[in-house]
Amino acid sequence: RETVSETEKVPESVDLASVQAVRKDAANVDLSSSVQFNFVDAYASSVVVQEGYDNSAMVAVDGLLETSWQEGVDGNGEGQYLEVYLDGEHAIKYLVLNLGNWRSSDWFYDNNRPKSLTIQVGEYTTTQEFPDGQIEQCIEFSQPVPASKVRLTINSVYDGRDWQDTCIAEVRAYGE
Repeated sequence: RETVSETEKVPESVDLASVQAVRKDAANVDLSSSVQFNFVDAYASSVVVQEGYDNSAMVAVDGLLETSWQEGVDGNGEGQYLEVYLDGEHAIKYLVLNLGNWRSSDWFYDNNRPKSLTIQVGEYTTTQEFPDGQIEQCIEFSQPVPASKVRLTINSVYDGRDWQDTCIAEVRAYGE
């Protein structure tokens, strides 16, 4: 099996129309031989301002489960998005997502969590439904997708007990 180095360019011949994306529990995906790509910047369509907490886009790629991007519009955040930028174009085989606020189990259920996301990886787009629960999710692509950025757009949510802010704790991308 060939390993894609972090600097290797993606072949231009990827037929995006034939790519399939499958959601799995990340615990059932072996990433041990995969390369993790670095996100170097992030942008969000909105951010909730909260004294004492950084809820900005960058915290969704800081490697810490206790921080999360939290959208900041009235309502549940449908249509709000998080964009994360890689340090160049890479062939993404897996996206690993920690949806919701993972600071604690209480905070997870107190805040909204994404139920459905439109996920854009480079020029490829898929819509995925997620189960409710503090479970790390993985989107596996049938073939690596060339991308320098990933956008996650909120379509629908699981309602939080106390707050309407929809949260995403972490986004990671891997290649083989």
